[in-house]
Amino acid sequence: MKNIFSFLFALLTSSAAISQSTRPELPVSNPKAGIYALQNATVYTPSGYVQNATLLIEKSKIISVGAGINVPENAIKINCEGLYIYPSFVELNSSFGLPKPEKKKVKRPQYNRTEKGAFGWNEAIKTTQKAVEDFKTDKDHAEKLQKLGIGSVLTHYHDGIARGTGAAVAVLTENENKAVFSPQPSAHFSFQKGTSSQEYPNSLMGAMALLRQTAYDAEWRMKQDSIYEANLTLDMWNKQFDNPVNSLFFHVQQYRDALRALDLAQEWDKEFIIAGTGDEYKRISEFEERNASRFVIPLKLPKAPDVSDPYDAMYASLEEMKHWEMAPSNAALLSQAGFEVALSTHKIEKWSDLTFMARQLQNNGFLESDLIESLTMTPAKFINAEEEVGSIEKGKFANFIITSDKIFSRKSELLENWVMGERHELKPIGEIDIRGDYDINIENEIVKIEVGGKKEKVEAKIEDDKIKFNREKRLVTIVLEKDVAGMKAPIRLSGKINFGSKIWDGRGKDADGNWFTWSAIRQKQFDENEKEKKEEYLIKSDGQTWFPNMAFGFDSIPKSGTFFIRGATIWSNDTLGVFEGDVLVKDGEIEQVGKFLLHDPSIPLIGGNGKHLTPGIVDEHSHIAIEKGVNEGTQSSSAEVRIGDVVKANDINIYRQLAGGVTTSHLLHGSANPIGGQSALIKLKWGESADEMLIDDAPGFIKFALGENVKQSNWGPNFTMRFPQTRMGVEQVFYDYFKRAKDYANEWAKYDSQNQKFSLRKVPLLRHLAGEGPSTPRVDLELEALSEILDTNRFISCHSYVQSEINMLMHVADSMKFRVNTFTHVLEGYKVADKLAEHGAAGSTFSDWWAYKFEVNDAIPYNAALMHEQGVLTGINSDDAEMGRRLNQEAAKTVKYGGVSEEEALKMVTLNPAKMLHLDHRIGSVIEGKDADLVLWDSHPLSIYSKPLYTWIEGVPYYTHDQNQLAVERNQQERSRLVKKLLNAADKGYPTKTPDKKTNKLYHCDTLVDEVK
Repeated sequence: MKNIFSFLFALLTSSAAISQSTRPELPVSNPKAGIYALQNATVYTPSGYVQNATLLIEKSKIISVGAGINVPENAIKINCEGLYIYPSFVELNSSFGLPKPEKKKVKRPQYNRTEKGAFGWNEAIKTTQKAVEDFKTDKDHAEKLQKLGIGSVLTHYHDGIARGTGAAVAVLTENENKAVFSPQPSAHFSFQKGTSSQEYPNSLMGAMALLRQTAYDAEWRMKQDSIYEANLTLDMWNKQFDNPVNSLFFHVQQYRDALRALDLAQEWDKEFIIAGTGDEYKRISEFEERNASRFVIPLKLPKAPDVSDPYDAMYASLEEMKHWEMAPSNAALLSQAGFEVALSTHKIEKWSDLTFMARQLQNNGFLESDLIESLTMTPAKFINAEEEVGSIEKGKFANFIITSDKIFSRKSELLENWVMGERHELKPIGEIDIRGDYDINIENEIVKIEVGGKKEKVEAKIEDDKIKFNREKRLVTIVLEKDVAGMKAPIRLSGKINFGSKIWDGRGKDADGNWFTWSAIRQKQFDENEKEKKEEYLIKSDGQTWFPNMAFGFDSIPKSGTFFIRGATIWSNDTLGVFEGDVLVKDGEIEQVGKFLLHDPSIPLIGGNGKHLTPGIVDEHSHIAIEKGVNEGTQSSSAEVRIGDVVKANDINIYRQLAGGVTTSHLLHGSANPIGGQSALIKLKWGESADEMLIDDAPGFIKFALGENVKQSNWGPNFTMRFPQTRMGVEQVFYDYFKRAKDYANEWAKYDSQNQKFSLRKVPLLRHLAGEGPSTPRVDLELEALSEILDTNRFISCHSYVQSEINMLMHVADSMKFRVNTFTHVLEGYKVADKLAEHGAAGSTFSDWWAYKFEVNDAIPYNAALMHEQGVLTGINSDDAEMGRRLNQEAAKTVKYGGVSEEEALKMVTLNPAKMLHLDHRIGSVIEGKDADLVLWDSHPLSIYSKPLYTWIEGVPYYTHDQNQLAVERNQQERSRLVKKLLNAADKGYPTKTPDKKTNKLYHCDTLVDEVK
């Protein structure tokens, strides 16, 4: 009985081993169950190259690899002598087998989700998308991928801010069941909303806010004692983030977005794999600071800007040219910094292009072993598939490629791509190269022919005249259209290829039907591709990365130091007034201010005789240095969005405004809605990161707006759906939102009083606290910001023009118990100056702008002076990148028109805006103990002829007149060097493109563009 049981058990287990599929077999099937033995190859394994190796595969798996292994007698043997075998590539950026997402057309703005189902409110959050459920093999796409050496891909939808899960699949032409080997190894995110036709978000800051709020909502939903409504979107979000084997990929468009994604990862205590764009080298230190660890970067490199036409070359920016030079070093620099790097072949079309790009990386320090690892094992590890794919090892899928030479050499051809044991022959193995020059002997008359073209598709000619020629394995057929040896054309030849194509022979027939014998002897072998004789251009990234990596960037960021200014006319903005004196700066602060100070000879001395020293200019209303959208105007309130998320540290306007003496800017949301987004306060630290520019412990501000913009007056006939559409409606928006904010704050106060242990409102995303304490209120980032206003932890800067609306908002504020900090523009402020003073509101205005739209027709150039006379804290702002370069001149206009004293005029662009921004304890005057944010002018600071010689921020000279002159010369020298290099590259065949005709985008209050399509 025991023997019978053992027999039955063995029968059952062996049967299971033979037939793994649940599909019924066809009466006549080809299971490809044979064992293949690829012999005499050079095989690349995890331990390196193995010479004269044999690779044994059975069905879809590798069963053995190495030198001197036994080959079963029944194995199908393939001689791979002289050939190389590598693991096939694992591609992480693919949509193989998925339908292309299509965006529906809408004529009018769509503010709500229209898709039916129990989903979340925003269509850009597509967490319910599952690639595995929609995956269908695509023969054409599969063959294209196979020709690039790809054996498996992580396929996923490239659509949405949250894009759902990906699937790891083999690149097969059929059989989805077999192709899918990991159904949901990843989840994907981006800042692009894709096919969503919903208005929100239309800015980068809106996309970040949406991700944040979704994370809070998902967290809150998970912690509820009972759930009152279904929400598949949030449920899938939680599953994707809570799954420990799920890899989280964030797809970005440039390195600054990668840094923003990593900021979110730190907030959520998660790790994102950054799917980047190849410019990460620009700020490697910032990635280190954020504890980044894994990157997927493109193998495809930028084409060279074509600078052969000097007019077209004018469009090629120094930034574009420097990136072309530095991009090939990106992988090596990341790897040297300790990051794991996977390469993506996305958008590469041909094997020859792929190997060409690989050689560029090799030439810049990324070794062959690094390249192979980053295309195979590293991407496999990123999706926890290293036990299935990524290397040639026993037990793994038989995913490998066969090449004619070392994988990335110029001579390398991709011959075969085996996917899960299925053989895909791309080019014949062992086919003789018959190209060369031949003498054909026909009845003792010699005909000379040249055989050229591609090895797999040859063509022939006689004296430059192309002839009909065909090669089929070891047979050739030739048709001669001219009479030869007395025989009439056409003359047809058919023969065999012998002795490695040294000799051909066969029989032929002329036009009269006469048969004859012929032969051919090769006189000269084809010189493998004439292009081999032409030197290949390999970029050497021998340039220097600047900070930022563009015109006027620093070689190295200047540091704060100690220095002494002697004999300058000092505008102190304090009780000292204007006087000739000295200033000592030490460690970024003003150490001493006075007359006849003692100078330590060891301290650098700056002569101030005939020059004027002022505090740095403070721009209370600016829109420079903001990336991908200044307005999130798609809702009545966008209080949840943060300009601080999207500071663009390499905006050239930072440098230009430093040259005008500006040191601090208040970056404001636009005026597209009544309640806009949260502001950012920055110092213009050119060359530094956005984090370094943001002012530590700066008070919170938010933009409000009144007037035509917020009620969509001039937006066109389609924009009549969003509330409010009237000025009366604007008032109700404020009342409604502040009432909700009060209720929200009260709800949290009640929760905190019941549960003294912790408050999840201020400690985000603490999953380990789930289940403790009472059911928590929902964190609402929009109401959070508004409740901070009520708590005097956030301050309003309100876009305004008309006196009636200014009055209205002050009445709303009085009744809801808050204060409007600043009315900006406030061009009818002179009409209600007494009321502004009574309310305690400041006025930040233009000097003389007027009549650019109907609601500013009553603007006058005396506005600032009149408000100042009534006791209103008054400032002059720019609201414009160009005006920000000459705010000293704008302040001078108050002297011209309003008779304001020169000292008070200067205060309107220095101390007064510092007070408005609650930063006057640090900036705005030349006083001991304050930040050394100073400007040394060559003459009177209110003169239109005056220029800054030095602009210091915290004692660092971020701009000097002399250094600027040197930078102009250096920019030209660098351009000349790169133009020469680009011309040389183009001459040697490096791919080129027309230079990018980019212009620097300038934002204003009313700029409306969907920046995250």
